[in-house]
Amino acid sequence: MKTISVANDIVPIAEFKTSIAKWFKTLQNTGRPLIITQNGKPAGVVLSPNDYDDLVYRKSFLDSVDRGIADAD
Repeated sequence: MKTISVANDIVPIAEFKTSIAKWFKTLQNTGRPLIITQNGKPAGVVLSPNDYDDLVYRKSFLDSVDRGIADAD
């Protein structure tokens, strides 16, 4: 997953709703997550399916490592 570009990857929910197809194309082209804001505060993150799968796998792996370390202690 690429680093978020503050200037390009943060969008208000109203703008996101009116141009969803454009934002999904941007997500596919840049590979960067998209931060959706509501009332000026972060409300959600849109990731590509591959990035989501990678995060879930990484979390599972790190949880397994933590359990192994705890068992060794």
